[in-house]
Order: sequence, then structure tokens, then C-alpha cells
Amino acid sequence: MQSRKAPINVVFDWCNADIVKTDMKNGEYGGKWVQPYPKFKTDRYINVNGDVQSTDGHAINSVGACPSTQFHMRVYDLSFENAHVAGQAHKDPCTHNVGTPVAEWKFALSRGNVVDWWSGSDTPVSTEVVDVGNNDPNWDTHDGKIGYIYADT
Repeated sequence: MQSRKAPINVVFDWCNADIVKTDMKNGEYGGKWVQPYPKFKTDRYINVNGDVQSTDGHAINSVGACPSTQFHMRVYDLSFENAHVAGQAHKDPCTHNVGTPVAEWKFALSRGNVVDWWSGSDTPVSTEVVDVGNNDPNWDTHDGKIGYIYADT
């Protein structure tokens, strides 16, 4: 469970995972992130100070003609001062992990899609992209940066 399947590439410091997924699903500040067909969502895990933690929710936005081609962000509640929620944003290809090369998961593009959504003029937050150096040679579309989404002060 502790082996990493995707990079953490989005961090929220102002809310919990339920708010992230609900706001994006309902289109609170931008277009709705919706999955037109019910899809089985497999939980993944992150390692938080040695403890394995399961997914706390999903934000999904179907794109393209194939129903399983979607931007997908798994979200995890955290209890750190400047990181209340961590997200693993990626783009699921139509083949959805059946012989799919890593390049098809488009981690940086997906992070940008999430950051752009939260960058709207009506959102109560600010956004920036920060290089935190969490690169891995197995994630060729991840550039070691995170989208940092924080409360306006």
C-alpha cells in the first residue's frame, strides 16, 4: 500500500477533502467536474509520517468521447499547518490503466487543470505553482511542482 502510484501535485491549506470534491462537483466556483456514468473508484493510499492513509474522496471531470477519459484527482485529508488536503491529479486515458504508458497520465497538465479551476475570480482562494522537487523518473509528465491553493487573507 505504501508504494507510490502517482505524485502528490496539489495541496490545499484552507479546507478539507469533502469541501474540495463537493465544490468541484457542484461547480461552486467554475464549471462542474462531473462523471456522466457511475464509475468504480479504487482507493489509493499515501504515507503520512509512517501511517498509511486511504483516499478521502475523488473529483472527476469527464473529457472527450470516451467516458473513462477524465481528469481525476484523489484527495486526502491531512492535518498539517499549511497542508489540509493533498491531491493526486492525473488524466485517466480511455484504456484506463490497461497497457497505458505513464506518459498518458499527464500529471502536470492535470495539476494545471485543477489550479486553473480554483483560479477563477469568484473563488475565495489564491493559487500558485511551487517547485517542491518531488520528481520521480517513473513519472515523466510530472515536473516536481505542486499547485498550492490557499485562503485569501
